[in-house]
Amino acid sequence: MTIITMPTLRRPVRTTRLFDVDFDFTEQQNRARKRLAEQTDEAFVDAKSDDELLAERAVEEDIRALARIARLGAARDAHRHEEGQRRLEIADAEAHADAVAACRRVASPAARVGRLFRSSQWVSRVMNGVVVTGVLWGSVNVQNNLMAGSAIADPRYWLAFLVEPLITLPLIAIMHLATTASREGHVIAKSKIVTIEAALLLLSIALNVMPHAAAGDIQATIEFGIAPLIIAAVVWMHSFAAGEFAMMIGDSPAVADPVGVAAYGSALDQMADAA
Repeated sequence: MTIITMPTLRRPVRTTRLFDVDFDFTEQQNRARKRLAEQTDEAFVDAKSDDELLAERAVEEDIRALARIARLGAARDAHRHEEGQRRLEIADAEAHADAVAACRRVASPAARVGRLFRSSQWVSRVMNGVVVTGVLWGSVNVQNNLMAGSAIADPRYWLAFLVEPLITLPLIAIMHLATTASREGHVIAKSKIVTIEAALLLLSIALNVMPHAAAGDIQATIEFGIAPLIIAAVVWMHSFAAGEFAMMIGDSPAVADPVGVAAYGSALDQMADAA
C-alpha cells in the first residue's frame, strides 16, 4: 500500500519590498491564485497520514471484534432459550404422564385395593414397632420387680428378662394374624381371641405394677404401668384397624368384580395411549 505524504509548502524569503522598482506584482498575483487553488483542494485536506491509516485500521478491527462478540452472545442466548423451552416441554410431558397415572390410580378399583393394602402394611409396621418398644420396656420392669437385689451370677437374674416377652409375644402373633386376615379380605372372629388377649394383658399389667401398687407407691405404679398399658392400647387399635381394612378391601369393586375391573383397566390403557 502506497502512503501519500504531502509536501510542506514553505514561504519563500522575500528579497524585495513592496512597491519597489523590481517588485513584480503580476507574478505575486499568479502565485497567490495558485496557492488559493491548492489550499482549497479536497485531496490535500482529506488525505490521511500513515499514523491515521493505522489508527483507522485498529478502530475497524475493534468494531469487527465487538460485532463478533455480539453475534456470539446472541447465539448463546438463543441456545439457552431453546434449551429452556426443551426442558419445559420435557417437564410438561412428564407432568402429563404423572397426571394420567394419578388419574388412573384414583379411578381404578384395583389401585384402590393397592392403596388400602399399603396403608394396612404401614399401620401394622408402626404398631408392631410400638409393641416391640413396650415389650423391651416391660422386660426391664418385670426383671426389676422379680429379681431386684439378686446376684448377676444367678441365672434367674437373666431369665427374668424373658418373662415379659413370653407374655407379649403371643399378642404380637395375634396382631400378625389380624393383619394377615386383613390382607386376605377376611374379618377374623374377635370373640375367639378377646379372652386370650385380655388374660395376657392383665398378667403383663400385674407383673409390671403389682409390687408397687401393693406398696402404695403411686408414682412407681404409673411409671411401671406405662409399657403394658401402651401394649394393651396398641393391641386394641391394631385389631380395630385390621377389621376396618378387611371390610374396606372386601367391599372394593376390584374384589367383588375382578372381570369388570380388568375391562376398566383396559379402557384406561386405551385412553392413555390415545392421549
